[in-house]
Amino acid sequence: MNKKILVTGAAGYIGTVFLRYVCQESWVGEIIGLDKVKPTKPIKGVTYRQCDITTTQWTEIIVSEKPDILVHLAFIVNPIRDVSLMRTINVLGTRRTFEAAKQGGVSHILVASSATAYGAWPDNPIPLTEEHPIRPHPTFQYGREKGELESYYQQFAEDNDTIGVAVIRPVIVYGPGVDNYLSRFIFAFPIVPLVERGQTPLQLVHEDDVARIMVRIVALQKQGVFNIGAEDYLTLAEICRLADRKTMPLPKFLLNLMMKMMWQFNMPAMETPETILDYIIYPWVVSVEKVKKELNFSFQYSSQEALQAMLAARNKS
Repeated sequence: MNKKILVTGAAGYIGTVFLRYVCQESWVGEIIGLDKVKPTKPIKGVTYRQCDITTTQWTEIIVSEKPDILVHLAFIVNPIRDVSLMRTINVLGTRRTFEAAKQGGVSHILVASSATAYGAWPDNPIPLTEEHPIRPHPTFQYGREKGELESYYQQFAEDNDTIGVAVIRPVIVYGPGVDNYLSRFIFAFPIVPLVERGQTPLQLVHEDDVARIMVRIVALQKQGVFNIGAEDYLTLAEICRLADRKTMPLPKFLLNLMMKMMWQFNMPAMETPETILDYIIYPWVVSVEKVKKELNFSFQYSSQEALQAMLAARNKS
């Protein structure tokens, strides 16, 4: 029997890539795309509904559509200065979405968490498995809220044994379609500042590999937590070299001060507060053995190939 899927954040980056892949699946029936904004490139076969996650209409749409599967991707990724609004959308909006899924009779939920929920700490092992404690950085709002929601997902799954819950924890997602602060930061300034020579490992993953894993999870109705990242990693110094960017060493305290001031003065080139700095300095590389074994999944792209795909698309634009 064909399954009805509802995707929140359907007009977003990951939502668009996922829809492109899942539309090709023979077991998929009706697809509803829910988002606050219209998609710039609508996917054929998707019925789009436009709505704000902060409204009661959002809940009503999910309940009335009665999807078999809900894929929740409606989050604010790019940091914003309205921290209250960001929390309302990311945390409260997610909780309301899950409750609406329950009311609507959803049998399976796939939600995007983030590897940032592990936190970036000097004592992090390389790599981090799914069993590693969630220790999000206390001052980086995105990672902190992802970590907070992890507890909610676990409790929701325990309280609702008729609903399968799968959680993905991707690292930095790159590819030809990416255009966010994480893809722009290495081009923000004429010279990229490097703390400790930029030798901390940074793990990337290609957008297509993320989408293919998501499709595999919903097709198999898998439950539990899955790390997503390429099987290798790069250092920031290597990323800058591959992007042909000039670099210069800078002490952490000075870079922290510079980023803080630029964020406070709303300088256009500074798209994130200084609270992200530890995620550049300390490791948060994840193990992908579980996704390979349980999903029988083979990655098509390395971290370097994900980076090169992003750079090639940027050079064309």
